[in-house]
Amino acid sequence: MNAAPPPLVSVIVPVFNTERFLRECLDSVLAQTLREIEVICVNDGSTDTSPQILAEYAARDSRVRVISQENRGGGAARNRALEVAQGQFFAFLDGDDFFEPEFLEKMLAAADAAGTADVVANRVRAFDAATGARKILRDSCRTEALGGRTVFAPEEIAATLFNRFQNWPWNKIFRAEFVRGNGLRFQEIMRTNDLLFTCSALACARKIAVVETPLVNYRKNFDGHCQATNDRFPLDFYKAFAALNAFLREHGLAERYAESFRQHLSDGVLYNLQTLAGTDVFGETRRFLSTNLPKDCGVGLRELCGEKHWRKLILLRRKLRTQK
Repeated sequence: MNAAPPPLVSVIVPVFNTERFLRECLDSVLAQTLREIEVICVNDGSTDTSPQILAEYAARDSRVRVISQENRGGGAARNRALEVAQGQFFAFLDGDDFFEPEFLEKMLAAADAAGTADVVANRVRAFDAATGARKILRDSCRTEALGGRTVFAPEEIAATLFNRFQNWPWNKIFRAEFVRGNGLRFQEIMRTNDLLFTCSALACARKIAVVETPLVNYRKNFDGHCQATNDRFPLDFYKAFAALNAFLREHGLAERYAESFRQHLSDGVLYNLQTLAGTDVFGETRRFLSTNLPKDCGVGLRELCGEKHWRKLILLRRKLRTQK
């Protein structure tokens, strides 16, 4: 008997305590119009009924495979799946989000049409879990300066490359041989574990293709969303940027993407400091950045932020102190 051909796409789903939304997530993957897929679900130490739901789907559909590990975060879970994935392309989906039925078919068609595209990106639609409202997130895939083109080389937009796409891997597909050939891995930290993988892929790709019709739904505004962990892991975002800077230097890409990296870092520093709720963790994080940014990323905190953002941080620090 001939062996079954390898899947066209490996869909990787890290799962941690998403029982409320997991069935909708998996249903959206298994209902894809592209049928030649494998679905690798990594149970990352869930303590709710997620493992039972995964077992149910694996018993129902032979394309579903379940791997279990202790809770190590989404980066470690995706890396575990990459070790066994057999698809020609990798796609990712978090256990609380969901695809439109034609997502994989249209993304793969875009990759085929582009020929040498190693990454295909899609615009995202946000879904508010509290209100049911939907909104297209244009900053998930900004194409306004591309002159109508949907395929381009990353060096063509070197000054803004990282600022045109979110760090999310789940609104993109990645060519498997490209990922392996460049040794791309997710960072095994609890937050911002996707920045290194996604930005490294964008910088190394021969070409990037874009599908502008939103085909991914990003669920937000619910208990357990990852942004609730900011105060627990305040320096994870910094570790991500430091690792990306090291990767770019190692691959001779730091100078090409210096302007975009610095702007992305500036936005990341401001955003993450603004999301810290406690004055103590804010102060400790700001002091750490002041000391370590120059040696790890080549720029001081005040220089990076500029006077406008620096004043915002001073006002935020005062506000937190009055609330203590």
